[in-house]
Amino acid sequence: MQIGRRPSIFNFVLASGLIAVLGGAERASAQCAAADINGSGTVDAQDLNAVLASWNTNDADSDVNGDGFVAGEDLLLVLAAWGNPCTTTWQANDYQLQVNGQPFFVKGVSYQPIPWGGSAKWPPNGDFYTPPWNAIWERDLPNIRSLNMNTIRTYNIDLAHGDHSAFFSACYGGGVAPVYVLVGFGELNTPVLYDPPNPTGFATAKENFTQLVQTYGSNPAIMGFIVGNEVNTNITRDMDSFWQGINELCGVVKTYAPGKLAILACVDDSMATIVAGENNPHLTHLDVWGINSYRGTSAPTSANFDILWSSFRNATNTSKRPLMLTEWGAPASSHTAAGDLQFDTATMNLLVDYITGHYNDITYNASTTTSNGAPSNPNSSNWAPVGVGSCYFAWSDEIWKMDDDHTGVQCPATVQQPGIATNAAFPGGWDDEECYGLHSIEADGTVCPPANRCTGGNPCPGPYNPCANQPYPPDILTPRDSATTLGNLMAK
Repeated sequence: MQIGRRPSIFNFVLASGLIAVLGGAERASAQCAAADINGSGTVDAQDLNAVLASWNTNDADSDVNGDGFVAGEDLLLVLAAWGNPCTTTWQANDYQLQVNGQPFFVKGVSYQPIPWGGSAKWPPNGDFYTPPWNAIWERDLPNIRSLNMNTIRTYNIDLAHGDHSAFFSACYGGGVAPVYVLVGFGELNTPVLYDPPNPTGFATAKENFTQLVQTYGSNPAIMGFIVGNEVNTNITRDMDSFWQGINELCGVVKTYAPGKLAILACVDDSMATIVAGENNPHLTHLDVWGINSYRGTSAPTSANFDILWSSFRNATNTSKRPLMLTEWGAPASSHTAAGDLQFDTATMNLLVDYITGHYNDITYNASTTTSNGAPSNPNSSNWAPVGVGSCYFAWSDEIWKMDDDHTGVQCPATVQQPGIATNAAFPGGWDDEECYGLHSIEADGTVCPPANRCTGGNPCPGPYNPCANQPYPPDILTPRDSATTLGNLMAK
């Protein structure tokens, strides 16, 4: 039956009748996801309005059935899925991770795309996932997919900075090659919430986190929420109140985002935190342990995480919570004799070896493996199938991170600076915090050379043009060989 150019009352009545025929139990999840045009996690009036507003056009977002035209079938599909939750359901147990009942292995990257001249210390505090910054993630998501990645880890998604719905919708992509999101919240990423005990500060952070989870908890793009990043110290991990607080935050996820994961991303302290948490009776709601681990070298026999896997299994043998490496990686840089940064071929070749060995180690210890991989696996003696994947650190260079150590440099957030600490385990021998990216970044000078950017009275240029009241074009990202290498590994 051909429905006319504009929907009529008869069409609505007919469509409403079809809802009863189709039945809630028979609604296909793929149709539901496509009908959830605004990516809210539920098909509702906003999705209906989107179809009506695009009636008789070729608007791709409202073309639910994908036939190239917004018409009657799209309207019927929206009404048929009306009120249906179009979310994804995640489970973590017995060292396994599943989405909608299917095994899932995280092939991820830490994604905080702070542009040239910006800083996580300044608004929007790393939250470049809302308007007017959409061009940044619109630039990156196709490339993330092309590198065979299925997950991004964020550090600060905050309702105070705007609406993230378009970002989540683009990540989910209607269920086609989805890139799932691990949602971080900046207020939870500081040990001062716990040491010394800070009940007022914790209550405020928990309230704001609760609002975040309530708002986005049903979104199909979201895998879970990270309830803290590197808040485990040699003091907090031994505090009963710390584990009570972490469990309260995990409980927020369980209450307002059922079917999503609660994850704690920990400093790698040789399992001291994991042992403390596993033995604390308050920790009942945590789903996944995250560890930010930078073990190993580029050498063939040590390009791996050593005893991480076997020691984690020993620590979690009762709960069998799985392990996700929430950070791993190394800088792409070395230093000249004068102490300046350099990006040389020799260091990149070592980084490629580092990534290859470590990623292979991650896959050897995936929870779905059934053997230790010997003799190909140089770390087979520490094999333990406890892992559910990882997030490489990081997507792009962060040229603001060393600003406090280079206070004599004018406009340091616009200048990539060397680290001050050596690390012989890294390919270049230095812990260059601004150089971990799979991509280098460069300010786009096509509209205006960076040095001539409008500052609006600020002492330094940045990513926003106060004269035009809009962002400058997104930075130019150049993939390194490390990106190609990791993408090829993730394709396997």
